[in-house]
Amino acid sequence: IPSNDKILKSTQPGSKITIVCRSDGDSHDYIFMAEFIRVDLEQPLLIINKPSKLEFSIGRNFFRCEVNLPFHWFESKGKCQGEVINLSASGLYAIINPDTNLTPGMVITCQIVLPNILPLIIVAKVMRVIKKENFQGVALNFQFIDQNIQDHIMKYLFQKQRALLNVGQIRVVKS
Repeated sequence: IPSNDKILKSTQPGSKITIVCRSDGDSHDYIFMAEFIRVDLEQPLLIINKPSKLEFSIGRNFFRCEVNLPFHWFESKGKCQGEVINLSASGLYAIINPDTNLTPGMVITCQIVLPNILPLIIVAKVMRVIKKENFQGVALNFQFIDQNIQDHIMKYLFQKQRALLNVGQIRVVKS
């Protein structure tokens, strides 16, 4: 638990919270509602009551979010550009020029630009290409991603997710 987390510091005892977590070694998301008791920042430890119902789901490894970010990749003819429209800490979906010749299985070096940090250089595998008349979409899976880069992406997505929650564009589903 980050010691500077303002939301947790301001959460009142007795508040009902939904917790989503993942166990190392499996691909399940564990989801449960619990009553907030307190945060022990010395440990750091989130203290809650025993959850009444535990659910789990198999899904993506990371939260995905719609974005509009500059995207570049490098080919023999030079630097090409597009726009990332969907991002997670393990991959992205970008809109690129329809004349570009990317095919599933290719490994490319790409660059994404998150607000307020230097461009991130990532090696990615082309998973899917969807060709349309005026554009094409490309789904990439990050390969051998540096932990610092993945942390930057996760922090950006977490901030974006919080902002979307605050304006009501996404919401927590209560069971």
